[in-house]
Parts: sequence; structure tokens; C-alpha cells
Amino acid sequence: MRASEAATWNLFHGTTGQWKSGRIYLSPRARSIRYLRSDCSILRGLQRWWNARFGACAKIDGAKVVLRNRVTKLDDTRSVQLAENILHSGSQLLAFVKEFLANAAADHSLEIKPAEVNLSETAAAAVRMYREPARRKHLEIQAELPDEALVFADPSALNQVLDNLLSNAVKFSPPGKSIFFKIQPNNSHVEFQIQDQGPGFTPEDRPRLFRRYARLSARPTGGEPSTGLGLSIVDKLVRAMNGELSYHSIPGEGTTFTVQLPRPPTPI
Repeated sequence: MRASEAATWNLFHGTTGQWKSGRIYLSPRARSIRYLRSDCSILRGLQRWWNARFGACAKIDGAKVVLRNRVTKLDDTRSVQLAENILHSGSQLLAFVKEFLANAAADHSLEIKPAEVNLSETAAAAVRMYREPARRKHLEIQAELPDEALVFADPSALNQVLDNLLSNAVKFSPPGKSIFFKIQPNNSHVEFQIQDQGPGFTPEDRPRLFRRYARLSARPTGGEPSTGLGLSIVDKLVRAMNGELSYHSIPGEGTTFTVQLPRPPTPI
């Protein structure tokens, strides 16, 4: 067996006061688990690193505005264009890193802790967060939300599902279109739909729709980053919450994603 397939151990002997060491040879399954844990540890570290520096990224956004204003005052067309290119590239990079880490962390550290959640409140917060990005692309988000729609779901997972679906709707919609968000409570479950007027999915897209890092035919309409993880994470999280995910898409007309989540259990 190759040396790379072994793990080193160290043991302190309390009687002699000496350290002893040796090597344990790992089975293929044990090696896979070891590498997976290492991968998860790296992702968690990156996520903590990002969270610790998220405030600094907000400061960078503020600095970009100051830079743009100062360069504009120079009345130098070439300098203004160079500054805009720098700002756009920086924004894309930060957005890509944020999206990748959020989705990768959700994919690798799946711990579902369902609780009673008001879907209407959670959805309203998600819609508010995306109104400004939608406005910048001349998109309108129309939401029909009841005062209360209780579901039995993990709050963090539900937020990730809403964030990914709304992000995709804004990301792939051409300017001047609308995005529709609707919640429909039923007897045994609560259903919500997010409909866009984007390019839809081609027949070739459908088999790869929920695969990780899938490259589909649609491209972001505003140069936004796309990791290819979003829909695979949505599918995984919805199923983990005992929900159902479906979609209806017409090429050239748009896509509607439908998510069904269970209601809270009835108290005994």
C-alpha cells in the first residue's frame, strides 16, 4: 500500500514518559471520508473568513462609489472608463466568491433542523433584498404574500432556497421584464412559486438542470457571476426538508419554479 494512503498516529506513554508513533493504513472508504472531512473543514474555514471580512467588503463598495465620483469630476473619458472597468471586475469577483462560498457551504454542511417558520415573513425579507438589484436591471418583482403561511422547515435552508431562486430570476431576466412571487397555502402543505420571463430552459438543459456545476444555455443578462451550484443546492435542501421541487419552462418565455413545504405538525 502506498505511503500516501497511511495516517500517522502519536501516543504518549504515561508510565515511561515517552512518545510512540506508528502508521495506520486506511481503506479506500476511510480515505474518502478523511478527504471529505478535510474538504468540509476547508470550506467552513473559507466561510468564516468571508463572514469576518464581509464588513470590509461593504467598505470596498463604499470606496468604489467615492472613486467613481472623483474620477468623474476629472472629466477624462478614458480614466472614467478604466475606473468603471476596475469597479465592475471587482464587483463580479466579490459576488462570485460570496455566491460560491454560500452554496458550497450549504452543499457540504447540510444539517437540517426544522422548526415552525412563517414563510410569508421570510419571503418578504428575501424580496426586499432583491428589489434593488432588480431595479438596477429595470425589473419589477410582484409579490402576493398572505399575512401568515406557516411551514415546517429549517430557517437557514429556507433562506438559501429563496435566495438562490430569486437570484436566478433576477440574474437571467432581460431588462424590462417582471418576476412574480406567489404563496398558496393548502391543507397539507404550503406552496410558493417564483416565475420569471427569462430565456427558459432548452430540451438539452433539462437532464443537467439540478447537477452541480452544470453549464446551461442561459447566460446572466447583466454580467453577474454564475457558479452552477444554485439549483443543485435548492433541490438538495428542499428534499432534505421533506418538500417537493418542480418547474415548468417554455424556451423563450420563462420558467416557473414551484416549491411545496410541509405544514407544522399538529400539537397532540
